[in-house]
Amino acid sequence: MCSSDLVTTSTGAPGPSHAGYLAAYPETQFILLEQYATYPTIWAPWYTCHMIMRGLLDAYRLTGSRQALDIVMGMADWAHSRLAHLPRTQLDNMWKIYIAGEYNAMPVVLAELHAITGNEDCLVTAECFVNTYLFVAGFENEDILDGEHANQHIPQYQGYLRIYDYAQQVDYYTRPDYYAAASNFWDMVVPHRIYVDGGMAGSGEIFGARDDIAGSIEAANAEGCPLYNMLKLSRSLFFHDPDPKYMQYFERGLYGQIISRRQNATSATDPLVTYFLPVDPGAVREYRGNLGDCDGGTGPEDNTKFQESIYFRSVDDSTLYVNLYMASTLTWPERGLTIEQTTSYPLDPSGTSTLTIRGNGQLTVKLRVPYWVQEGFTVKVNGVPQTLGAKAGSYVTLRRNWRSGDTI
Repeated sequence: MCSSDLVTTSTGAPGPSHAGYLAAYPETQFILLEQYATYPTIWAPWYTCHMIMRGLLDAYRLTGSRQALDIVMGMADWAHSRLAHLPRTQLDNMWKIYIAGEYNAMPVVLAELHAITGNEDCLVTAECFVNTYLFVAGFENEDILDGEHANQHIPQYQGYLRIYDYAQQVDYYTRPDYYAAASNFWDMVVPHRIYVDGGMAGSGEIFGARDDIAGSIEAANAEGCPLYNMLKLSRSLFFHDPDPKYMQYFERGLYGQIISRRQNATSATDPLVTYFLPVDPGAVREYRGNLGDCDGGTGPEDNTKFQESIYFRSVDDSTLYVNLYMASTLTWPERGLTIEQTTSYPLDPSGTSTLTIRGNGQLTVKLRVPYWVQEGFTVKVNGVPQTLGAKAGSYVTLRRNWRSGDTI
């Protein structure tokens, strides 16, 4: 069936071209995009498709729902039927279109589906979402982000990294360009386009010029979704290269933006968050009417990031990374360990944190030395100061045979 063809239902309304199609609107939205329709004639149909597919895939991953997997694979088959035969020039033109061509993290979902099912069509479709001009600029380390739609393009680089991650077993997908594109892109954004609180510097949802942070200050800046997606990318890049810069940015975003975006930071029932968290002098935060837009979705979800990256472990379970200083309890059943962290940071100016280890065994502990340390970073084990040569923006390493009740 041609990409512009639709079947007709018994009511005379246009029906889908493939049994896997699922959306709250006709497939004509996607046809119009293939004809280069612009916003607001259409409003990011692939973005909405991603949100449905992401939810279904998570339902399978977290609950084992086979029905959810069957539905999301049907949607993946439909996406392949729409995109795989389109010429690259047409795809590139589609993904350049402001908002209408926004597809969020479609390649992430498709790459994960390939990893789960082994279906190579999913990888082929994931590559259909490559946005060539920004992808090439990424792996060639050419910064052309000035004026680009941050909301639209940050998830694309997360997609490239996931294609790289999940396709290593397929020979013709082993080239490193995908990883280089994502890594270089991150370095173009941090620190060159962020405020000290981790927010994105630019006008509205648009990237500003490199290193022109002050020039981007206005009432409508530091939109929430770019931060949401940059934290996802930072976490993913850390798993390839445990550079503390990724977790330093993660900390900035958590304490500088995510707590600050909530209307009521202590409420368990008030979901309202800002769309923009302005840095303009005298600007007033607005919370009204944002539950129906993208930040109304990512804003509440952002709060799960407080627990997801405090600790990482090495693949062989020999090393524990302590990335964030935050009151928490780590349960590590594979090692028979529980680690409780007590701290009043960031409210406590002294920044003191204590980790109490329950369980025995050899373990390497890497403690992140925050970039903002100005007056020294001291580590004590069971009250005894350690000589570690700590430098701001690094990790310090403790290797020992721990006994239950030991404290750091």
